Amino acid sequence: MPEVRPGSFYYQLRMVMRYLAIAILVVFVIGLFLPSTYKVTRSVIIDSTLDDVMDVIHSEQALQKWMYVKEGRVVTGEAALGGLLVGNELKSGLAFDISYDDPNKVGTLHVLSVSGSSLHFEVVPRQNAAVVDNLIQASQVDDGIQVVWTVNGELNAGLFSSYIAMFANRVAGRNFEISLKNLKNLVEQS
Repeated sequence: MPEVRPGSFYYQLRMVMRYLAIAILVVFVIGLFLPSTYKVTRSVIIDSTLDDVMDVIHSEQALQKWMYVKEGRVVTGEAALGGLLVGNELKSGLAFDISYDDPNKVGTLHVLSVSGSSLHFEVVPRQNAAVVDNLIQASQVDDGIQVVWTVNGELNAGLFSSYIAMFANRVAGRNFEISLKNLKNLVEQS
């Protein structure tokens, strides 16, 4: 075994490894105290009436047109039955599959409640993933109808959950921005 003297290569390597181990331990301990929950909120203003916006949000047929799923889509009754429209209005208790390009990955969307100005649903993005709570609310503002989408979830990614949760707003928020843009275009074009 080589002799380890101050100033030698092995001595410096040992010191670097010690500092690296301490840094990893500090990051781990800090992660234990950070929350693994996240909240994402996005909104859009739509130039339309509240009734027209909610008609699209509550439409099973329109759902797969405006709701963006990265590398996948929501499978509504219309798509599942070869184009035959069955039960166009979303209702509490309805559930839809989320299919992805990867056939081994399947999720679900479960409608919890539907009202004149909101849609509340849960998403399980893939098997064995945590439930993600979604609430879409619409209200009249000066410029039109403001649609606000709020998502609350908790990550189950082990030791790194709290660190991933810090970036969920930016990463997951992009998907909701695309969906809201699709919704806006669909409502304003009809």
